[in-house]
Amino acid sequence: MKKINIRFINKLGSLLFVSLFIISCSDYLDVNTDPDSPSDAQITEEVILPSLTTQLSYELAGGYPARVSSLWTQQIADDGSSRSISTLFIDDTDINNTWQFSLYTGVLKDANTMIIKAEEKNNQQYIGIGKVIQAYALSILADFWGKAPWSEAFNEKITKPKFDTQESLYNSIDQLLNEANTSLTAAINSNANTNQDLLYGGDLSKWKKLANSLRARYALRLIYAKGTNQADLALTYAMDGFSSNDDDAGFAFEDKEDANNPWAQWEDKSTDIFINKFIVDMLSSNSDPRLNAYTLKQEDGNIIGAENGTEIQNSEISMVSNSKAEGELNTNDYFIKNTTNVDWMTYNELLFIVAEAYAHKSEYSNSEIFLKNAVKANLEKLNTNGALTLSESDINTFINNITIPNNLEAAQKIIIEQKYIANFLQIESYNDYRRTGYPNVPLPVINYSSQIPERFPYPTNSILNNTENVPNIDYKSDKVWWDQK
Repeated sequence: MKKINIRFINKLGSLLFVSLFIISCSDYLDVNTDPDSPSDAQITEEVILPSLTTQLSYELAGGYPARVSSLWTQQIADDGSSRSISTLFIDDTDINNTWQFSLYTGVLKDANTMIIKAEEKNNQQYIGIGKVIQAYALSILADFWGKAPWSEAFNEKITKPKFDTQESLYNSIDQLLNEANTSLTAAINSNANTNQDLLYGGDLSKWKKLANSLRARYALRLIYAKGTNQADLALTYAMDGFSSNDDDAGFAFEDKEDANNPWAQWEDKSTDIFINKFIVDMLSSNSDPRLNAYTLKQEDGNIIGAENGTEIQNSEISMVSNSKAEGELNTNDYFIKNTTNVDWMTYNELLFIVAEAYAHKSEYSNSEIFLKNAVKANLEKLNTNGALTLSESDINTFINNITIPNNLEAAQKIIIEQKYIANFLQIESYNDYRRTGYPNVPLPVINYSSQIPERFPYPTNSILNNTENVPNIDYKSDKVWWDQK
């Protein structure tokens, strides 16, 4: 993976904003050209792409949605700056930045700009990449809020856009990924070059695999809303998806000021991130070696989990990172480290999707094969990253103890619990929990909701400025459309 200086990207994002403002005013401002402001012609796809992938990785896949997901599904615990979130309270003001700046004026708009510029020059590679990124960001919007503006979102003549249904948003997501596939195929066949690709280094075949893997993810997401045919769709898309851990969509950060992993920055500047007792107990009960990859041992060699809604003491609870933990530490501090990748999607996640799809088709032997392969891929990835040092024999012994019963509900429970463990600190655990009910996540000791919230509330700006179109929902209890199990 290429490294990226986020400070440069932040400056670039500001330049893009300023330049677009200047361009919009050029019709009526008779001024000389500012040499410090890039022209519209200079803001090319190569200029937009690195900022775009960085925004998605830092603000979304590794940002606020991921932190909330990990707290609400009890993977981590916190009593610092995110104490209210960890006790299941969230306010409309809390999500303003994610809605407005990370999504609408950030990733979604910048991807749209890149696609338009690429279409003008028939640069199929940037059209394809832009639509993959746009689909990914749109799925976050749909999954966390349900209804949201899309069909009218970028129409400058409409100041109060309508909120499209989540079903229509998912239709747009699949259409974007299907069109991305077509564009990427054309680009690959023409040997097109892609500069400044910080995710895959210009390897368009991997972008195409990501598009198909995402289609599999979203097809299965809709299985309770649209029926078991979604399992067949997921399997079809997966055939052209990731084929090894080398295909993982992991954005690499670097060990420089303002350029490191968002989890590391959050931990260093705002809070202490502890391993949650719930996942510690889950891993310990199965002698799962991943416990040693996810957290740090106490001075006495033990690993103690914390519970949200309690007062957490540094000296008593195991931390996920090593910046403030006390006592002797092990060396497996991969997950919250300056240089840790933020994963958009992984090969092992795709294998879990295939395993569940086969379970929905009552093909339990195939389901078990892919479940074991998924866990194996996850363990091998942790080995490669230095978070574990397991032998092949160790891995095989562990996965051979995993079995799938010939019953959909029991099979799904095992698959999703293993996927929850493998998707540590990723958004998908929250989506899977809402869709399937697994794992059986406990409430925090002190909580402001009688259940894990079903979605995000709508932001303050929309409530105030687009009142007639904003849906009236209770974020704690009102389910999104695809949550129909």
